[in-house]
Amino acid sequence: MDNFKMDHVRNKIKTSKFIRLIWNPWFPFFCLFVFYGIIHLPMGLTKDDFYFQEVFHRTNVVAYFWENWELWSSRVLVSTVSAFFCFVPIIFWKIVNLFICMSIPYMCYRFLLKKEQNIPLAYVVCVLTVCYPYQDQMTSAGNVVTTTFYYWTLAAGLFSVYYLNRVRMGLKVTKIQYVFSLLATIFACNFEQTNLFFIFVYVFVAVIFTFYKKNKSVLRALWTQVIIASISLLVIFICPGNANRNEMAIAGIFPDFYMLGFFKKLEIAYTATMYRVFLKGEILFVILTLLIFILACSKTKSKKTRALYLVPFLITGTFSYDREIWFRLLSKIIPSQIAQLSVNEFSLFSSDAPMKGSISFVSYDNPVTYFFLILFGIVAVLLLAELYSVISDPIARCFIPFLVFAGFATRMSLSLSSTIWFSGSRTYLYFDFSILIAVLYLCYEGKVRSYEKTVVA
Repeated sequence: MDNFKMDHVRNKIKTSKFIRLIWNPWFPFFCLFVFYGIIHLPMGLTKDDFYFQEVFHRTNVVAYFWENWELWSSRVLVSTVSAFFCFVPIIFWKIVNLFICMSIPYMCYRFLLKKEQNIPLAYVVCVLTVCYPYQDQMTSAGNVVTTTFYYWTLAAGLFSVYYLNRVRMGLKVTKIQYVFSLLATIFACNFEQTNLFFIFVYVFVAVIFTFYKKNKSVLRALWTQVIIASISLLVIFICPGNANRNEMAIAGIFPDFYMLGFFKKLEIAYTATMYRVFLKGEILFVILTLLIFILACSKTKSKKTRALYLVPFLITGTFSYDREIWFRLLSKIIPSQIAQLSVNEFSLFSSDAPMKGSISFVSYDNPVTYFFLILFGIVAVLLLAELYSVISDPIARCFIPFLVFAGFATRMSLSLSSTIWFSGSRTYLYFDFSILIAVLYLCYEGKVRSYEKTVVA
């Protein structure tokens, strides 16, 4: 009788046009396309876009290229593209940016699959993409400028990896596609943070593939991209415009930057990043810690082990949504006034809010605050170890935790920049993206594990 009912339900699903429509891998991407389309409708030029809009009114492409190189930045390719899309009617940027916004989740989706479709995975990647705070991060320096510098370079870097992944899977890649992937690498690596992020990716994957003696054509392409990214990084270091811009930024917005030692600069980046991860309720990070716990529960029945896997989720949740719990705990160990001070001041100390002139955080004089910094560091290391342990595939087990570390390291690289407190939330893009990839892979891992259990049963 139960089998008859199930067959009846399946037949209804097959014959229902509405269910067939929504149970289609393209439907969530269509919904995402509509979502981004609505977001783009009211968008126009803002903030830095107006400066870039005037570029081609006063000079030509070649002159602007060299002006950037000598006086402002090594980002000559990205800046020129930004100036062009600020110069032409805004509708051109809206169309291109809309498709680039769609290309990122689609490429993430295809990374895990060959030619087959996976409808639940399509829904997951689209929902995770919506969780990313696009309007908060990708509009902070102007709609056009922020997206071309950050989102477009990220998409270009993904495109360069996307076709290598197709070769790895045994799928056909034409010579023209390979050439475009190299051009995409050049464009992506023209921006400092994207360059650093994909150098981590290229080198790690190249070393892993060399160790496992994978496809030789993929290896040649990978090491070619490593060379391109390394040359781009060298160009960034020798560019006179970068030195000029850094000196102007220090003089104008952070004159005390020269007074900071290397470790104090690292501390600024570390505290700001930990604040973002643990205290601002980042939904992707919370989902990551929860998925790790769920997958761990499917692997082990030990209550102590499960409790250990639950720690990152509990700490992230309590700090993000009910920080007073920690005040009550600390009050039992130290005087309540100091406990309240440390809990409240940590958010000030770790904030990347703009400031001018001298360093004025009281928390530098409050050693209790460093308890939280150490605690968050321990939890972060524990999280990477747990992420490593719940993944079954040997290559992915190494790559996914490393990718999250690479995103974190990319954000930490801003400790060398005097604009770390002024660049805003857009500089977290690569860290957020690495967490998104980790969440997506864990969803895929859970799906595969569930399928294997079903086959065994």
